[in-house]
Amino acid sequence: NFSVLAIQSGFSLSYLNSQLGEGALNWNQVALSYARRTRSCNQVFSDREWELSLGGTLSYNTYNFQDNNFIFSDQLELFSNVLTTSQDQFRGDRQGLNPYVDISTGGLFNWEYGQNAVSVGVAVHHLVRVENSLFGREDTLSPRFTLHASHVFNRVFGGTSNQNIQIIALAKLDMQAASWPADNNWSQLIDMGLMFNLRNLPGVYGGALFRIANLSEVNQQTNAIVLVGG
Repeated sequence: NFSVLAIQSGFSLSYLNSQLGEGALNWNQVALSYARRTRSCNQVFSDREWELSLGGTLSYNTYNFQDNNFIFSDQLELFSNVLTTSQDQFRGDRQGLNPYVDISTGGLFNWEYGQNAVSVGVAVHHLVRVENSLFGREDTLSPRFTLHASHVFNRVFGGTSNQNIQIIALAKLDMQAASWPADNNWSQLIDMGLMFNLRNLPGVYGGALFRIANLSEVNQQTNAIVLVGG
């Protein structure tokens, strides 16, 4: 009687191909993901339930780098004629990009009470030492840490369930060091905002986020308002 539903687990196999321009940089990724969910109902308060989900991804990545297909701004003259090829810019010191294996993992805790829910999650990307320098130098990609939380409010307006609206308050923090082993130059990306979802019209949603980006390498902070909808 084995089934994925019975063990509260999920598997996925995915393939990703990303190209920059006309094939100057071609990235291929094959990934295997696994997630497991544990759910329990509170014996004292029947309307309160919690859920814990844990998962991870193992991926194999390859790059195809064409160093003569890049065009940088300092290669162009006034009338957009290319002065030199990008191969001249690299001066032959690129040793190539080697395939690499990457691992990511994370977890999500969700607590439901009444018609509302609170979620807190954490994720870590690049758990292995990933060497992805375009010049073949020692430039290890640092692990990226993500912490996110949300609170879902289900509200009924007008006294009928047909006017049910879901309001979601959310926040997310991304942190990544400029180099590895980690130094004091950490970049942060912070998102905070509100979303809404019309329960009687599935798929209709909208909201706004305030974003703060602190880039350590350039010592610069950028703020933005992000509008989403669909």
